[in-house]
Amino acid sequence: MKAPNRIDGRFRLEDILGSGSYAVVYRAQNFLNDDIVAIKLEPVTNKPSSVEHEHEILKQLEGGVGIP
Repeated sequence: MKAPNRIDGRFRLEDILGSGSYAVVYRAQNFLNDDIVAIKLEPVTNKPSSVEHEHEILKQLEGGVGIP
């Protein structure tokens, strides 16, 4: 998957931190405030997004032990 250099007009993608069968995780820098973050990108397909499903699960777990 070829990723853009910039995401959301404020994040610059850097190194690949990891990848799996459906997504790639990048180290990225917010060039507006210099924060370093991880951004997960998956290819656009006609299938439901795995990242969206993961987000819903993490929202339910939020505040639990080990979950920010």
